[in-house]
Amino acid sequence: MNIKKFLDNLRLIKYVDLKQDRDLYLRLLTYLKPYKKRFIISTVAAIPGSAIQGLTAYAVGPLLDYILTTQNYTVLVWIPVAIIVVQIIQGVLAYIMSYYSSYVGTSITCDLRTELFDKLIQQDTNYFNRHRPGDLVLRFSNDPVRLQQAIVTNLQDFTLQFFSLLFLTIVLLTRNWMYALVSIGVIALVGIPLSIISTRIRKLDHQTQEANARLLNVFYDVLQGNRIIKVYNLFGFEKNRYRLAMDKFFNVSMRIVKTNQLLSPITQFIAAVGVSLVLWAGAYQLMLGLMTPGELTSFIVALLLMYKPAKTVTGVLGKIQRILAPAERVFEKLDEPLEIAESENPVDVGPFELMQFKDVWFEYAADNPIIRGVNLSFTRGERIALVGYSGGGKSTLADLICGFINPTQGHILFNGIDLKDARRESLYEQIAVVTQTPFLVDGTMRENIALGRLDATEEEIREAARAADILDYIDSTPDGMDSWVGDRGSLLSGGQKQRVTIARAFLKNAPLLIMDEATSSLDNEAEQQVQRSLEKLQAGKTVIVIAHRMSTVMFADRILVMEAGRLVEEGSHQELVAKGGTYSRLYSLQFQDGAVV
Repeated sequence: MNIKKFLDNLRLIKYVDLKQDRDLYLRLLTYLKPYKKRFIISTVAAIPGSAIQGLTAYAVGPLLDYILTTQNYTVLVWIPVAIIVVQIIQGVLAYIMSYYSSYVGTSITCDLRTELFDKLIQQDTNYFNRHRPGDLVLRFSNDPVRLQQAIVTNLQDFTLQFFSLLFLTIVLLTRNWMYALVSIGVIALVGIPLSIISTRIRKLDHQTQEANARLLNVFYDVLQGNRIIKVYNLFGFEKNRYRLAMDKFFNVSMRIVKTNQLLSPITQFIAAVGVSLVLWAGAYQLMLGLMTPGELTSFIVALLLMYKPAKTVTGVLGKIQRILAPAERVFEKLDEPLEIAESENPVDVGPFELMQFKDVWFEYAADNPIIRGVNLSFTRGERIALVGYSGGGKSTLADLICGFINPTQGHILFNGIDLKDARRESLYEQIAVVTQTPFLVDGTMRENIALGRLDATEEEIREAARAADILDYIDSTPDGMDSWVGDRGSLLSGGQKQRVTIARAFLKNAPLLIMDEATSSLDNEAEQQVQRSLEKLQAGKTVIVIAHRMSTVMFADRILVMEAGRLVEEGSHQELVAKGGTYSRLYSLQFQDGAVV
C-alpha cells in the first residue's frame, strides 16, 4: 500500500472537523431551550428507574450471603412481590420519561420544519429552477423527520442508560474497585469501533439521501409527465431510469447495513473478554477466600447489567454522527442566503404610479444573459404588450417587474424606489398576476378565489366570481362555493380554472396587472370567454400583457418587442407594422401561416 496515501486517508478519518461537529450539536441544543422544563422532567424520571437496577445488583450479593449463611429461605417469598412492585414503578417512570422526551424531540423537529418552510417560501423563482423537487422534498421534509427520530431515540436511550451505567459503576466500585476499573476499561473499548463505524455510516448516509433524491425525481417526472410518457411510449425508458436509481439506492443502503452489522460481533467479543476476565479473577479470589459468593454474584450481576447501558451510551455517542448527517443538510438550507432579501431598512413603495428599467441585465447562469441592457418606463393606466420569439426574455422581464428576481446589473425603480430597497409586502400588494398555468390549491372554490384577499367577505368573493364569469357555474354545482376543485384544479376544465384565477385577481384589485400568456393553453371558445373576463379585469389598471396571439396585443397603448433579451422595437401596432421590422414579421407570420409568436 502507498504509505503517503494511507497516512492521508488516516488523517482524513481522524479529522472530521470536530469543531464543526461540536458547533452543529450545540446549535441543535439551542432548540431545546423552550422545552427545558419537560426535558428536566424526562431526565428526573429516568433516575429512579435506573437506580433500581443498581440497587438490584447491589442487594443481590448480601441477600445471597444471608440466605447461604442463615439457611432462611422464607425471604425468597417476598422476591416476586418486589419484582412486581419494581416493574410497576419502572413502567410509570418509563412512560413519563418516554412521553416527555418524545414531546421535546418532536417539538424541536416541528420548529426546524417550520423554519425550513419559512425559508423555502421566501426563496426567489430562480431557486426553484435550480433545485429538483425530489431534493427539496428530502431536504425540507424527510431530513427533519429523520432528525426527529434520531433526537427522540437518542434522548430516551441516553438519559435512561446513562443513569443506569452511573449507578452500576458505583456498585462495581463498592464491591471491588480494582476489578471495577479493569472491567469498566474493557467495556469502554466498545466505544472505539462504534466511533469509527459511525463516522463511516455518516458519510454513507449522505450518499443514501442523494440516491433517494434521484428516486424521487424520477417519481415526480412520472407524475408530471404521465401523458407524454404514454403518448411517446416511454414506459420502458422510465422503468429503466427508476431501476437504475433504485439499484443505486439499494447498493448504498446495503453498504450501511453491512457497516452496521460489524458492530454486533465486535462489541459482543469485547464484552465477552471483559466478563471472562472478571469471572476468572473472581473465581480465583473466591477459592482463596478473599471474596464471598454473594460479593462475586453481585459483581457479576452488576457487570452483566452494565453491558447494555454501556453499549447504549457509547452507541449514542456514535449515533451523534448519524444525527449530524441530516442536521448538516437541515442547517445548510437554513443558512442559505436569500437572493431576494429585504434591505435592513426597507421602504414602502406606495400605490403604483411609475416603473423604470435602467440598463437592466439578468442572467440565470454566468455569462449567459437573458435580459440585455433594457431601458424602459411605464406609468399608471398604460396597457403594455410584450411580444417576441420564444426564448426572447418576455417572461423573465415580467418576473423582474414583479420583483421575483433581482437584476444582475442595472436598476428597477418602482415609484422612484429601487426594488432592492423596497418592502416586499408593499410591492406585492400593488401587483396581481394571471399566468398561463393556473395555480389552485386543493380546496373549495371559495378558498381559491379568496386567495386574492384573505379577509374578503362572502359577497365580495361572489362579486369577484361574477365579474370573472364563473359564478353561474359555481351556483349550478350542488355545493356552490363549497365545491371542491381537486388537486391543482383537476375537477375543473382549463377555462374554469383560468376564470377562478381571474376572479382572484378581481378580488385583489391591484393597480398593476401582469398577464403572462393567460389564454395560450385554451381552445378558441374558452379563450373568448376568458378574454371577456380579462377585458373587464383590465379596466382602470396598468396592464402588462405577454401574449402569442396578435389579436390580444393589437390594441395596447405600447407594444414592446423582445429579441434575444433586448428591447428591439417599441410603438403602437400601426407604427410597428409600418416599420417593417421584427414585429411586422411576427404579425405577418401569424396571420399568413398561423405561427405561434
